[in-house]
Amino acid sequence: MKQKHRARIKVTSRSFSRHPVLKQELLDIFPNSVFNTDGPPTGLANIVEFLNDADGMILGLEQMDRQVLQQLNNLKIIAKYGVGLDNLDVEAAEKFGIAVGWTGGVNKRSASEQALGFMLGLSRNLFFRPSLSKMGNGKRKEGLS
Repeated sequence: MKQKHRARIKVTSRSFSRHPVLKQELLDIFPNSVFNTDGPPTGLANIVEFLNDADGMILGLEQMDRQVLQQLNNLKIIAKYGVGLDNLDVEAAEKFGIAVGWTGGVNKRSASEQALGFMLGLSRNLFFRPSLSKMGNGKRKEGLS
């Protein structure tokens, strides 16, 4: 049986908050967790108000800069849900004693698949052929194979 913790975890990510399996797994360990199910998809506007009593958070798209972090006195850890840390001031978090957790490279397969798809599309002229056809220039021309 999993040990339950009293810490209050708040989740800003709507996609995490609406995912039944992720939500239940978090609640099994942290039963005091609070989820953002109704906020805007681009991030909570009142982030400080939402997080003011949080011990930990799962960050979605919200901007967590120095100004926001210095107001969150209880916060001990931030776990980034999603790709990249561009919306989190990691240096400021460390300065305020807030640990940061994230998993780099989680999208490497998708990124490599997209890169290969673009290479194939460019090499076979798939991106430009429909535009040329609409303009009446869809005939095979020198350099457009």
